[in-house]
Amino acid sequence: LDFQSASKIKLTGIPTANPKNQRTTLLAYDIEFLDSIETFDINQLDQLKNKFLGMSPLERWNWILDNAERSTQIIGRRNVAALTYLTYFTPLKVTLFGDTQRGWGLGDIIGDTTCGKSETVNKIQRRLNAGTMLSAETASMAGIIGAANQMDNGNWFVDWGAIPLMHRKLLSLDGCHKIYAGDWAKLAEAERSGILNIQKAAKAVVPAQTRQIKIYNAVDKETQGYPTKQLSEFLYQI
Repeated sequence: LDFQSASKIKLTGIPTANPKNQRTTLLAYDIEFLDSIETFDINQLDQLKNKFLGMSPLERWNWILDNAERSTQIIGRRNVAALTYLTYFTPLKVTLFGDTQRGWGLGDIIGDTTCGKSETVNKIQRRLNAGTMLSAETASMAGIIGAANQMDNGNWFVDWGAIPLMHRKLLSLDGCHKIYAGDWAKLAEAERSGILNIQKAAKAVVPAQTRQIKIYNAVDKETQGYPTKQLSEFLYQI
């Protein structure tokens, strides 16, 4: 069977020892593809609908951001909250005049350190109970994209990273300034097309229509080693 990345699958089987290497192996006799449909509280949806009656789109948007400040208890970061919500609720595809285009959102947040960027995104993520946050400072591109690995028997396989595993979902990457721009360029085509293609010792193609929020500190490229510096120290707006 070909399993799609980021899909939930329930396996029922018997754990036993592999006779060749004694590793624990699951002999599965039943495979169930779990339904991804979530349940919602109809009463709460009706309350929200009644709350929005008579409001303009701008009034509804301000109401959402006001409540974001109350729930996160972070004041003055409405722009970060707005980007987070907009990226979360982008459609995977948009069809206009018979032409289908990419719809999943890619958001960038750039600001000074310890000013509430990551905390705002993290708290909204916990509030929505959806998505995953990963620290780019401690992760490698292999962990973000994927890498080819060799098994004991000599065969190769692709160990996929966070982006393809979060297909159709949202991934927040904190500390993206720690990864060089050249490494991000490797993702450019996958972010445009929604397909991640690895052609190395192991070859595989998987869908990667992943909504992303990348969080950066401003980098001083005029200094060796590219350290970060405050936005107020730049001579021009970023």
